[in-house]
Amino acid sequence: MAREPNTGPEDFFEFEGLPDDATPQARLRAQLAQAHNIWRGAKDDQEGQNRRRYAYQVALRAVWEHVKNDVPSEHSYLLVRLAEHLDDLHLGRQPKELKPALRLRPQHGNRGLETHRATTLAEGCAMVDVLSKDRHPSPKEKIEEEVAKALGKQPDAFRSWRKAFNAGRKGPQAREAYGDALRMLQEQSDPQQAARNLLKTHKRTLT
Repeated sequence: MAREPNTGPEDFFEFEGLPDDATPQARLRAQLAQAHNIWRGAKDDQEGQNRRRYAYQVALRAVWEHVKNDVPSEHSYLLVRLAEHLDDLHLGRQPKELKPALRLRPQHGNRGLETHRATTLAEGCAMVDVLSKDRHPSPKEKIEEEVAKALGKQPDAFRSWRKAFNAGRKGPQAREAYGDALRMLQEQSDPQQAARNLLKTHKRTLT
């Protein structure tokens, strides 16, 4: 049986109990079967709830391990984030992104869309910072324009939002989204190429 994971994605995705020469398909089947057995054997009590959450972790770990070498690292970022959130839940912490959504009243406007916009723009700020690092002279204005267009935003509006963000006039969700995106890019072997790939992903969503 796999040991329960520690906090942190690197420890989370370790898996023990299978021979080193097992095929990827065999490992996936064994890990998913283990997750199912853990989930099915859980009772309807607090310990059972903990076991079910652990079963979800084992299943997610199995999928991540199966695809990690076949997809770009930035495309597996959501799996890593979900793993971290599940690990937090297992330890009694509730991630902000998994809190129940607020019921929005029409007269207050669509806050869900506004939150999504702020998150997207914050990720854009992270891409600008990565792409403009170590450039002499730094063509930050051109990079801002390129990122803005990839996000479907007007360059001047994006530049104004970014200035306000850097001045600390945006909310904690935007700051958290910026930190997550920046960390994800900096963890790649080539952060600037990872940012370029993310820009291409955003561009494709506009077509």
